[in-house]
Amino acid sequence: MTVPPAVPDKLQILEVIETVLGWPPAGPHVPPADIALSLLTQLTAHGQVLARDLEAQCASVFEDSPAVAGARHTLGEARRRLPLPPPTSPDHAVVHRAQSVALLVQALLRAVGRVGEEQARGSRPDFTRRAARHNEGSAR
Repeated sequence: MTVPPAVPDKLQILEVIETVLGWPPAGPHVPPADIALSLLTQLTAHGQVLARDLEAQCASVFEDSPAVAGARHTLGEARRRLPLPPPTSPDHAVVHRAQSVALLVQALLRAVGRVGEEQARGSRPDFTRRAARHNEGSAR
């Protein structure tokens, strides 16, 4: 018996993002709150996993990297917004929150990609490189 993953994989979450961002913000075609809440819950769980992974990734790249700077900003937003309790009504409030979290998850995915590219370029901190950078700064 296979246990389904607690958090959707990347392909599934991209489909959820596309669905949520395709909803109208208000009007008669807004999905019911229970559907929006279900997808908001999936997005929030995935966002929390991404934020933890991104934090770990950032630790393996120089702090002054532009990719890390952008990632830190996105992580700050994630820390502020992901723990918020979901609205219970009206439907359009739940939809708005789901769309907001979908955009945040997109930003986290982009940040993970950028920091990953930085890692691939070999921007891993180590004592020798940090010492060399420190000495360059003090020689000026």
